[in-house]
Amino acid sequence: MKQLYTLFLLLTYASWTAAQDPALFASIPECAKICTGRLIRASSCAGSDASCICTNTQLQGMIEGCVRQTCTVKQSLTAKNLSSTLCGAPVSNIGSQVKVLNITLFSITAAIALIRLLFKSFSDTNAGWDDYAIIAALLTGIPSVVLVDILLIPNGLDRDIWTLPFDSIATFRRSAYILPILYFLQIGLVKISIIFFLLRIFPRSTTRKLLYGTLIFTALWTVAFILGGALQCQLPSFYWTSWDMKDQKSCLNFSALNWANSLLSIALDAWMLAIPLYEVIHLQLSWRRKLSVSLMFFVGTFVTVVSALRLQSIVHLDRANNPTRDLTAIVYWSSIEQDVGIICSCMPALRKILVRAYPLAFASKNRSSRKHCDYGSYSHDHTGNEGGKETVEGDANRSQKSNTAPNTFHTQTFDVQFEQNLDNDESALVEMGNIARTLSRAHSSNVSEASL
Repeated sequence: MKQLYTLFLLLTYASWTAAQDPALFASIPECAKICTGRLIRASSCAGSDASCICTNTQLQGMIEGCVRQTCTVKQSLTAKNLSSTLCGAPVSNIGSQVKVLNITLFSITAAIALIRLLFKSFSDTNAGWDDYAIIAALLTGIPSVVLVDILLIPNGLDRDIWTLPFDSIATFRRSAYILPILYFLQIGLVKISIIFFLLRIFPRSTTRKLLYGTLIFTALWTVAFILGGALQCQLPSFYWTSWDMKDQKSCLNFSALNWANSLLSIALDAWMLAIPLYEVIHLQLSWRRKLSVSLMFFVGTFVTVVSALRLQSIVHLDRANNPTRDLTAIVYWSSIEQDVGIICSCMPALRKILVRAYPLAFASKNRSSRKHCDYGSYSHDHTGNEGGKETVEGDANRSQKSNTAPNTFHTQTFDVQFEQNLDNDESALVEMGNIARTLSRAHSSNVSEASL
């Protein structure tokens, strides 16, 4: 009886396939024929009504679920490919767009980083640890570009997995195993470069301690996720050899690993933005000057936005049954995040180049923010030339009287001079703010002592 029922189901399914392409019937796995025939028979569609069967999304979903449960992975992919062909499903392939984006954006990034390094080599400023970290991040991006261009795209990126040869799926998985490791390394190096830059411009002891702590955490965070990506399976080869589920191997959840990395990355970006903004707010500068400096740091929030968009693509991947197509969004946003991160870290260097190229424009802007203080005079002179000076000078003949204690006089004289090189104007800006803040505190303290 069971054999007769199976034959009946096959005949039902054959009536549909025969109406489309009889030659495909022999290629369809036996398990898929039984699932499809049984579900078509139970539906409202006639066995020969291909239009009804192909457009009935509920029926198609039930057939796919049955095939996944009763067939092997390879049989399921074969059946899905043949049924999609019979129904004339469109073939998705925007790999060429990803390729153009990947190569173009990396080329722009490499050019900007090269300009930064050339400027350092021809100026009076020596290369620092932030420059070395950016060089390492840029070099790490080269194999990422090659993997996407040479291996991922030709082997099925943004194509339906059931349309691919099985060998291509294995090659795709091998490349997809290496790519996240390079991503973790490159993003970590970009953050480390930014931290070294902040260490170079903020001299306050408390701030430097916070930055050194952030640097250590970022380094450990980077190493931890590199090891997590490399050791996510008992053996690395399990990742690309056990995709067909013939051998049940133990591997970590890839989406969970990416989830954790992205969430910590966004939190770390927010922390790294909060530190310089706190310092800038407490500098004794005009609100316009504070705003202009803060905007330089806010440029980095664009990387955080891209990280959030990448995180959204990870959410979709976790529910996906078509990884070669659904991984496209992660590759797309990862490429943007990596390159934009390097570009943002090079923004201060680009600003210095603009100062050199257009000194008069920047000089007039800075002269407008000249200040005078009660305890002396603060002059801010940018002439566009190297060796410009910022001075805080007290008048030796100027006396400050305390109104709280009659007949008590206190005289305080300041003579502070700070040399500023345009190649280090960020640190000079912070230094001058700290000098003004220190002198203000000293003035308040001495007035209090005089009143005693």
